[in-house]
Amino acid sequence: MKVIIDMNKKYYIIDFIGYENYPIRYLRYILSKFKHKNLNLFLLAINEAVCNAARYTTTSINTCHINLQIYRDDNYIKVLVVANTNHNFAKDLKKKLNELKNEKSWAKCLKSQIRGRGFWIMLEGTDCIYVDEFMQSVLLIKKINKINSKYLNLSELLNKFHIGIPKNIIGG
Repeated sequence: MKVIIDMNKKYYIIDFIGYENYPIRYLRYILSKFKHKNLNLFLLAINEAVCNAARYTTTSINTCHINLQIYRDDNYIKVLVVANTNHNFAKDLKKKLNELKNEKSWAKCLKSQIRGRGFWIMLEGTDCIYVDEFMQSVLLIKKINKINSKYLNLSELLNKFHIGIPKNIIGG
């Protein structure tokens, strides 16, 4: 595992090989330094993104290379998860998820066999998600000090899903 930390403790890079080497405790420690009170769902979203990176890798779950970039500014915590995965098309996933948006709860969608069930978990735990068109990079964004108190319906959750990762959104 390789870890890079900037001098201001606002930017971290964690590189690791193999899902079993995923440094979840270290990630929890980093997030605790951000003094945010409600990061449990965000951590769950990060875990889901890392799990998907390992699951859909072009190599194997034990040999996949995963890169996490964590950045904090005054308003947001941003986590970019990058891995060499099989090409899944974000537009296809968004289309399938949109077909389900009239359901009352994403939990009902878990009964379906569609890939991307974990995506609902990521949407629930973040304020915004960007994915590249081949879904090899996922950017999870959480607003600092925003408390998730309101239950969102599926349509509202899907409004947080964007295709294309903006340039220079991660600082460092």
